[in-house]
Amino acid sequence: MTPGWSRRVPASPNGAVGTQIRRTLWGFQIEMSELEPAGYRWLRARVFERWRYLAILDDDGRELCRLDCMTDPRIARTINDATAEVVVECSLRGDDPEFLNRLPVRIAATALYPAPDTDYRSLVSYSPGTLAEPSNGVTLEHRCHIPQSLLEEVTS
Repeated sequence: MTPGWSRRVPASPNGAVGTQIRRTLWGFQIEMSELEPAGYRWLRARVFERWRYLAILDDDGRELCRLDCMTDPRIARTINDATAEVVVECSLRGDDPEFLNRLPVRIAATALYPAPDTDYRSLVSYSPGTLAEPSNGVTLEHRCHIPQSLLEEVTS
C-alpha cells in the first residue's frame, strides 16, 4: 500500500486542542495531531516567557555578549498573533559596556536561549553591520515564527 492521507477525524471528545490526522504509511495507520490556533498561541506565550536570553554573535559565529530579555532595558519583546511571531527587538550602541573596549565590532546574528547554559533555540542571521565608533547604533529584530509557515486558521 502506498503512503497516503486517509481522513481527518475530530480530536478527543474531551475538548483537547488539535485535530487528529490519520495517515496510512506502508500498511500502518499513524495518528498525528494538528494544533488549533489556541495551541499555537500557547506555544508563542511559552517562547515569550521562557526563551529569555539573547546572544549577539559576530560574523564568525562567536558570541559577543548575552543579554537577559527580562531585565535589559535595551530589549523589547512582543507577541504578534496576527503574524504568528514572537519578536525580540534589541537596540545596541558602540558605547554599551559590552562593546566599548572592543570596537570595531561586526554583528551578524542573534540567538535565543532558554537558560544561560543551554543550546540556542532560535538563530537569526543579518547582513553584517559594524559598530565602529561609540556613537554608532544598531537595532536588531529577532523574529520567531510559530508555526514557521503561517497557517490560514492561525489568523482567524
